[in-house]
Amino acid sequence: MAELLYRLGRFTARRAWWVITAWVVVLALAVGAFLAFGGTMSSTMTIPGTPTAQVTDRLKTELPVASGGTGQVVIRSGNGEELTAAQREGVSAALRKVADLDGVDQVADPFVSTATRAEQAKKITDGLAQVEDGRDRLDQGQKQLDQARSQTEAGIEQAETALRQAGSNPRLKATLTQLKATLAQLDKQQAQLDKQRATLETSERQLLTGRDLLTIAQGIRTVSTDGSTATATVVFDLPQQEITPETKEAVTATFDAALPRGVTADYSAEIAQGEIQLGGVGEAVGLVVAAIVLVIMTGTLVAAGLPILNALLGVGVAVAGAMALSGSIEMTSVTPILGAMLGLAVGIDYALFILHRHRRQLKAGMAVAESIGLANGTSGNAVVFAGSTVLIALLALNVTGIPFLALMGTVGAVAIAVAVLLTVTMTPALLGLLGHRLLPRRDRKAAAQAAPQATSGSVRPMTIGSAVLRIVVGVGALALLALPAASMRLG
Repeated sequence: MAELLYRLGRFTARRAWWVITAWVVVLALAVGAFLAFGGTMSSTMTIPGTPTAQVTDRLKTELPVASGGTGQVVIRSGNGEELTAAQREGVSAALRKVADLDGVDQVADPFVSTATRAEQAKKITDGLAQVEDGRDRLDQGQKQLDQARSQTEAGIEQAETALRQAGSNPRLKATLTQLKATLAQLDKQQAQLDKQRATLETSERQLLTGRDLLTIAQGIRTVSTDGSTATATVVFDLPQQEITPETKEAVTATFDAALPRGVTADYSAEIAQGEIQLGGVGEAVGLVVAAIVLVIMTGTLVAAGLPILNALLGVGVAVAGAMALSGSIEMTSVTPILGAMLGLAVGIDYALFILHRHRRQLKAGMAVAESIGLANGTSGNAVVFAGSTVLIALLALNVTGIPFLALMGTVGAVAIAVAVLLTVTMTPALLGLLGHRLLPRRDRKAAAQAAPQATSGSVRPMTIGSAVLRIVVGVGALALLALPAASMRLG
């Protein structure tokens, strides 16, 4: 591999414009494919087959109201004082507008929730009082029923005794029949009384359970004790991962526009986090910082710009090529962003491998073409090895069985592969064009003077003992750094 990269480096240095032109054509083809075949990025992601997805699917069928995602809205008064009645009514009206939006299932009004809790507490207290009053009436009815039963049973016993003594007596028989009918009626009344008592006990248990729940929930407030802050809950129709950015934006825009004066609203990440955009402020700031660091490290604008140019070209090829497939493959918006992040990181890093080695060799007086080949064969070999390990790790995301994660890993792996290819081809080509201009002016003269004395014999091989020592120290340092992994807790 080292010899192959050495030859490749010397070849690309000699045919620099051919190599640069080839990569520009590749970039143009990738951009053209994106413009011709690119589609719309998906803003949602699903993880089929996981326990979470199974629970969500079951909730959709058995308890739809609980299957939707939720988000919190924190409402505060601007002056920190208690929200006025007019402000509370305005907030409630704004929440009702949010509840009418497409994609929103319902909204929990904090002020209504507080009032409802107080109303429920009053209902439970009144209900328990009614249960106690009903129990007293049942006890009185039971007492009267017991007295009537006792009298009726005594009358039956007397009538049966008299009938045995008097023999056949129609009047006594009629009296006995009437008393037995009365006893049967009392049995029916007793059954009704028992049924009412059971119903009363069931109601009492339900009321006591409700009271216990209210007691437990006393610490859970939707309105602060000083009345200046409240939290509302927005419940969406779709699960959390499937809520579109358009729905979230509609919620925030509608609520902000309808808020009364003197009231502000803050949104939780479930609502405020929109679709991640490629090429935002973060990437621009990152490139500026990288450029400043590289200028300080290399001492020249030319040397600082080479790794950045290399990385941007690689990101353009990888991301445009990946987005060209978005018309036929469902791709989340974060997928090309991951490829861009990885491409920028390794594109700059890998180019620095070769650039740093080449600059050291130029300072030592080595010829430009020979230095490029040697840098590509040594540092370029490290680039290929490092890129291969990252590429394998990213492709391994396909093993997870999660489609969007597998696609992210594949796109990231493509970005790494492009960065490696660019580093071992485009970087030597640019180094060949720039020559000694990579060095600061003060170093160019010293490099020219060192050139006649520079020979291949000046490079001394590393001894086996030194190599073993470095390996042992390096592995030991890595093991020390990895110790916290033994205490890592996974969610």
